[in-house]
Amino acid sequence: MREEFPAMLRGFRERAGRSRNNLAQEVGVDPSYLTRIEHGDREPPRLHIVEALARALRLPLQDTNRLLVAVADSRSGESFEVHAPAEKALDVFRHPFAYAAAA
Repeated sequence: MREEFPAMLRGFRERAGRSRNNLAQEVGVDPSYLTRIEHGDREPPRLHIVEALARALRLPLQDTNRLLVAVADSRSGESFEVHAPAEKALDVFRHPFAYAAAA
């Protein structure tokens, strides 16, 4: 079962002991925007915001990848622009055995 972005983000934020206001301020978004995202009232944010959230929460690569995959899954059918390093991370996350065999 795939995790949904709002619940995943909320879980990472709570695990880090961060308030919505504090996290929103560090990332440069309005706290009400972050609240609406966590409640599922807004689509997941664009890639640069997701990356900023991951950095602010000091997420390890695996958790950052989980957030990116959740965003990509939520946007199925839409064009989703992913930067080259993130694209590779998504590919490694989705096909880890292919990369392990090549190493």
